[in-house]
Amino acid sequence: MPAPARHQLAILLLSDDVDQLVDHMRGRGQLDGDGPGTVQVAGGFLRARVMRFDAEQFVSSGQGGFRVRCPAGAGNVTRGFVPALEAWRAGGARELACRCGVTHDLAELEYAPACGFSREWLELVDVGEATPPAGLPRGVRVVLRRG
Repeated sequence: MPAPARHQLAILLLSDDVDQLVDHMRGRGQLDGDGPGTVQVAGGFLRARVMRFDAEQFVSSGQGGFRVRCPAGAGNVTRGFVPALEAWRAGGARELACRCGVTHDLAELEYAPACGFSREWLELVDVGEATPPAGLPRGVRVVLRRG
């Protein structure tokens, strides 16, 4: 029997420096609490947790069905993206030879809904709505995840 559907929504805040992001949000009164790994938050979410990995991860909604577009205007490249992502996961380069004539880093592609690549992120668990916190530092990528 399949697991029952979960309606929990999380906001993942991908950052090159999650500790700095957490400090920034604490300074704005958006997070409170102590302790590594799990930080209690003030209003709007059940909890927050820092996720860290040794290797970079592809972070998506987890629901499938997203579209991938060329950043240079060559349109939909979803068909080529899937094998490029699989090749990267197998140890290859993180790139797509695009029909526009340019080889793009997979992180440069345009995703709908938003996706990204990161080794660490702040996950806001069971948020009340799909609105990211205000005033995020430049370079933070927002990914929404259901489930």
